[in-house]
Amino acid sequence: MRDREALLIQTLQKSGASFGIGDDGVRIGELVYAMDAFNEGSHFKRGWMSLEKLAYKALAVNVSDLYAMNAKPLYALLSLSIPRDFSAKEVTSLSLGIAKACEAFGVKLIGGDTILSSLLGFSFTLIGQASKKTLQRRGMKGGDYLAYTGRVGDSLKGLTTLLRGGRLSSQSRFIRPTLRPKLIAEMTPWLRGGMDISDGIFFECERLSRLNHLGFYFTKPLPKRLGRSGEEYEMLLVIPPKNLSKIRRIAQKHRTPLHLFARAKRGSYRAPCLGHHS
Repeated sequence: MRDREALLIQTLQKSGASFGIGDDGVRIGELVYAMDAFNEGSHFKRGWMSLEKLAYKALAVNVSDLYAMNAKPLYALLSLSIPRDFSAKEVTSLSLGIAKACEAFGVKLIGGDTILSSLLGFSFTLIGQASKKTLQRRGMKGGDYLAYTGRVGDSLKGLTTLLRGGRLSSQSRFIRPTLRPKLIAEMTPWLRGGMDISDGIFFECERLSRLNHLGFYFTKPLPKRLGRSGEEYEMLLVIPPKNLSKIRRIAQKHRTPLHLFARAKRGSYRAPCLGHHS
């Protein structure tokens, strides 16, 4: 999947048809735009959680992209694929989940499209207010630290449980990700770059390597169960050495663990395993 995605992006960039591809979203003027799909069969199976929780998560993962660029979510457009066999009760459950997520994140749904399909699918386009400094993936320099926030690994653990036929608590990180907009906003002036962890740390590091033409050396081992756990929506941060103590103080203030694990160097980096959705 990663090679096909890279080929698609490279071809579009060479054609001149694209603008701003490579970040969690794109800033145009004072607005930031982001879009993510959340589809049955690729991201979830319908029985894994209630329809209300599925709809909530579908918006949350899109909001995460705006937060990752230090933007405030404002509006959303939704393209929704509804299974042909859905009842009125099931459609109502989807609507309730979307409404609750909109309320939680301060988003207004301003339009979209619905189609009938064999599978359930969400495709949100988010529009947010840009901050003075937008956090992007480009800009990393040799010697910069890489760190992640919070705790990772729980999402893969939850996914494994579901694939084995188990059930998860409604508060599981796989069902209800933890987003950190206040932490990101305070850290952004002191960061060189950042992104949310949707496809696993290893795969996100490969993205950073490709965009910045740099490699990494790991300062401590990162087990595969942590490095390939996707849909975490914690932050992967690029920290200039001179700002490391400041970033640590901000993390302590927000009671959020900060884990340094690598530094940037000359070269390139390729993930040692497939991405979360491969």
